Amino acid sequence: MQHKFNIELFRDDFGVFTTSINISFNLKNRKDKQYRHADLLRKIKNILIETPTNFSERNFALVEYIDEKGELRPFYKITKDGLVYLIMKINNKTANELSIAYINQFNEMHQALNHLHFKLLDKKHQLLRMEDIHNLLTDEEKKVAVNYIKANTVVNKITSDIHHHPKMLKKDQMSPTELATRQKILDDYVKAFELTHENSLTNDVLRTVYKKQLLLS
Repeated sequence: MQHKFNIELFRDDFGVFTTSINISFNLKNRKDKQYRHADLLRKIKNILIETPTNFSERNFALVEYIDEKGELRPFYKITKDGLVYLIMKINNKTANELSIAYINQFNEMHQALNHLHFKLLDKKHQLLRMEDIHNLLTDEEKKVAVNYIKANTVVNKITSDIHHHPKMLKKDQMSPTELATRQKILDDYVKAFELTHENSLTNDVLRTVYKKQLLLS
């Protein structure tokens, strides 16, 4: 029988972690009864006695919370590596199933955070390249947004063509792989624009540069 778990993950300066409270809520003992949090705390304390300090400090953090009575109670923040280590020490069927469920959740959260980080970097890259174009424009040209709009349109169209989309994708519709392609094309656009200083010519230059890739991809 496969168990259903209520996995909770959090993120702060310690990193991405779960808690001993959540683990005890999901964990069953050998009699198939819920693992008491107090028992899990004792188990963790005993395990950490024989665990290298550099590992335990990176993956287990003893902190406190205020319970419903207004009293301070201890619990552990536990990272993905700490969880795997703990489950290995507990070693029962439910613990093994729980370990897989937690690892999947940790991986999904890390993937989401990495994607967010990439999006933030891509936004910074976009702003820098638009600033480059801004610096190439005359005072009169700077008053017109069309240069920036055309730049993004050209770059989005070539990126969409390279990745075989029948219609042009907007930047916020692109995958991380497509955004990485777009970054390179945007860099090339700025270099070409610096030479031609005209959007239609820049478009022609980029089309020529990427024609071989468009034909072979």
